[in-house]
Amino acid sequence: MNVFKKIIGAAALALAAGSASADVVYDWMGTCTDLCTGNATAVLTLADTYTPGTALANVDFVNFSFSSSNGSYTVPGDDVFDEFWTGSMLPAFFGAAYTFIDYPGGGTYFQQEANGNWDTWIGNTKLASGLEGSWTLRTPAVPLPASLPLLLAGVAGMGALSRRRKG
Repeated sequence: MNVFKKIIGAAALALAAGSASADVVYDWMGTCTDLCTGNATAVLTLADTYTPGTALANVDFVNFSFSSSNGSYTVPGDDVFDEFWTGSMLPAFFGAAYTFIDYPGGGTYFQQEANGNWDTWIGNTKLASGLEGSWTLRTPAVPLPASLPLLLAGVAGMGALSRRRKG
């Protein structure tokens, strides 16, 4: 009877293990040419419903962080965010793409042209600009398949029954 309790417990665990979802995260890096030195970096986090390589929509936005030698900022994904401009998109894996992320507050935005040129402004004051900006899709962690715990429970159950028959 103890074996059956273990099998039922393992099956319940397998049913409780649903499929995990993770945000889609892009890392960005560009070479500074004006108002900053070295490289500037950014991280754009999008909802798990976003499909890489497609146009961006406001509902996709979770947050955005930018950093350079001249300053940095973070925009959370709440009512502070304004919009992605029409035509903004990200590459499926890696590369430059036209991206315009606009925030309320008069002239606050991050922009990258399809050729890799980029700039960012805060309140009508340029924070930094440069060349060779590109996005890289961060490889998400692969979630545990929901069927794996169920498979393990079945293997354990078969082992327990086998052992019971021998003993």
